Amino acid sequence: MRINSPLIKFDVEYLEKLSSKIENGEADDSKLIDLAVVLKSWSERNKNKGPAYQKLSERIEKLIKRIYENAEKIKEFTKQLHEVSQEVIEIEKEPVKYGLSSEEFLLMSFLHEKLGVDKQTAKKYVLELKEELKDKMFEGWTTRESAKAEVEQSVRLFLLVKLAEMNLEPSEIEKKLDSIHKEFFELLVENFDEGWK
Repeated sequence: MRINSPLIKFDVEYLEKLSSKIENGEADDSKLIDLAVVLKSWSERNKNKGPAYQKLSERIEKLIKRIYENAEKIKEFTKQLHEVSQEVIEIEKEPVKYGLSSEEFLLMSFLHEKLGVDKQTAKKYVLELKEELKDKMFEGWTTRESAKAEVEQSVRLFLLVKLAEMNLEPSEIEKKLDSIHKEFFELLVENFDEGWK
């Protein structure tokens, strides 16, 4: 048995249905395999989107590996698949709670984690940055070095201002800025190559 289906398109509603069947004891082995395939597909697509996605993807990969190794009873595996399904459903629906696109939510999560600000503050920062960058991030901006340089400079300045507002020592600001600005800029390049609408 191989759980590998790169062609499957992730669908959160289908995942909810499968997860519900498992929770209610209505799933046979084929539904469990379907669930594993859906979660594997989600994991492959999202594992590089940030810390929260990466952690969840690692859990999914470990669970699927355990299926191959027959390391635990199917009931325990089913329970864990259901739990991780609920977390995937939650992480997929969370951007809607904040009124953000999934790409904007990635930025919010990054700022929340790396700057240590609450999620509402991180959301506010994302919306401020969107206002500042939307005209600079046109379709194809990632292929023009001058446009990329301008966006990267704006991002660095934006992060510098936010760090300065946190009343950190100048050396601490510089250190933190150096550690996060490239990673944050890469998220923009990877997720907003068609612009920020």
